[in-house]
Amino acid sequence: MTDTAPSIREVPIPDTGPDNELIAVSSAALNPHDQVVAEGSGAVGVAALRSGRLRLDDGRPAAVVITGANIDAGVLGRLLTRR
Repeated sequence: MTDTAPSIREVPIPDTGPDNELIAVSSAALNPHDQVVAEGSGAVGVAALRSGRLRLDDGRPAAVVITGANIDAGVLGRLLTRR
């Protein structure tokens, strides 16, 4: 098994994260495309990348951890129909 620990690095996150609207849009975008259900807190990393506030300019692959499917069905439905 390959040791991946040396390739993991901390990426500085800007003091101002993505706004709530971008987080909601990112959460909704994960569902139809990737069939992932993520609550707002779980979609923050995706929102940061989509907003450009978190840039990975070195060309290496990156991973975003998407957590939390604890989203109210009604809220998810409203997010998906807004698209």
